[in-house]
Amino acid sequence: IEAAQYVNLPNTGPEFHCSYFSLFWPENAARVSLSEQAYLDWLDGALTTAICRLIQVAGGRTILLPLSGGYDSRAIAIYLKKSGYPNIQCFTFGKADSFEVQTAVMVAAALGFKIHQVTYQISDLTRLANCSHFGRYKQQIHNLVSVPNVQVYPALQNLLAQGVIDKDVLVVPGHTGDFVSGGHIPTLKADATLTDTVEGIFKRHYDLNRKPLSFALRQKLNAQVSAMWSVGAGENRALSCAEAWNYRERQAKFIVNSNRYYDFWQLDWWMPLWDWQFVEVWQRIPLPLRRNKKLWINFVNQHYTDVTGSVLPKVESAKISAIAAFGRRYLPYFYDQNHLYRLLPLSWWLKARFKLSAAAPSVFTYLTERQIEQVEQIMSQRR
Repeated sequence: IEAAQYVNLPNTGPEFHCSYFSLFWPENAARVSLSEQAYLDWLDGALTTAICRLIQVAGGRTILLPLSGGYDSRAIAIYLKKSGYPNIQCFTFGKADSFEVQTAVMVAAALGFKIHQVTYQISDLTRLANCSHFGRYKQQIHNLVSVPNVQVYPALQNLLAQGVIDKDVLVVPGHTGDFVSGGHIPTLKADATLTDTVEGIFKRHYDLNRKPLSFALRQKLNAQVSAMWSVGAGENRALSCAEAWNYRERQAKFIVNSNRYYDFWQLDWWMPLWDWQFVEVWQRIPLPLRRNKKLWINFVNQHYTDVTGSVLPKVESAKISAIAAFGRRYLPYFYDQNHLYRLLPLSWWLKARFKLSAAAPSVFTYLTERQIEQVEQIMSQRR
């Protein structure tokens, strides 16, 4: 069954009925009825409650916060600082001069949190490509619902191997505040139809697929969106419906499912930004304040200043040459900052990059193909 779904099994007969006890459906009202500060105060109460629940779950254990340059993990860090919880550590990964790492280091320093930096080396990723332990991880991480997500694996492996963290920590990722706060609102017109909504989802979420989408997939997506369309309403129905689909499909099956990282390493995790009260607030915030995460950005910046007494300096990524910029865009196998493309055979990537095969030249495509092959082998052995 899917996230937030239940199955009603009758006493007699083979029929059963699936339904949902929860559906993310932002009202997306076109007009702002309250002052912006009123909404900010509302968010403050909801996030304070979510962090209180987090602290209860942690129960004195060390909270390990994956800290990036974004607003989501920063908001959690700010509110943990406000709470006075004593056992907090952070980690970040990537090139030392990247925007993400520089921002994470500054935020941790301003809040007084210890932060561990992990830099990926080409040799590390090349070694992983043929590692049996990583092979078992890839089999588990997709959980048969999404493409394998692998970018945090080397960081966790490093931190555990070096004894920097132990398995008693509680990992607290920032998933997925950027979504509920309005970072994934599609570009659909207010009067968009059901058909427009379905096509918008195809264009947004299936854009790496070079092959024509199958009739079965189109039928499935039409049925999913139609079911949501029939139960929801509002001024911007198409936008709300597309977000509801995203919440149930991409967010639950790809983003939230990526916490299998931590399951694999036998680490507990908790997602305060999917606390039900926090999510409920965002469903009622008007569209002008959700679009481009306007309210969320203002909220995080305001509380960062309140807690640290300063404004977070603007971080500029290190300047790169025109050749390097070209390489990152068109030749990521050689210029990817985290070297994740080294998990792919160069020959496979070259064929995909120059359209000598039907595959898209991405890490996700390659890993998914390999996992599907393994699943098919397992199924054939069981027949």
